[in-house]
Amino acid sequence: AIDEVRKETDLAAAAPINEESKEIEGFKKIIIPESKALVLMHYGPFEDMVKAYAALEEYLLAHKLKKEWVIEEYFSDPAVEKDSSKWKTAIYFIVK
Repeated sequence: AIDEVRKETDLAAAAPINEESKEIEGFKKIIIPESKALVLMHYGPFEDMVKAYAALEEYLLAHKLKKEWVIEEYFSDPAVEKDSSKWKTAIYFIVK
């Protein structure tokens, strides 16, 4: 959740696992059920993702959808790829 007033957000790092994976101490396993999602592929620095999020939010409003989760999937490692214009991030809005 993003709290614009307090300038705070809840977030978690995640990795895909299968349902049979054992629990790991200090970690919580969350199963995201099969869902519908909006997906937008963003190319460029993280600071420019504001436009991508705005486009997804506009789509939600226009189609009367409700966002349940937001997932960002990173395909680029900034420590390896220094050119931020080549960074690739998928933004998923899990919707109802």
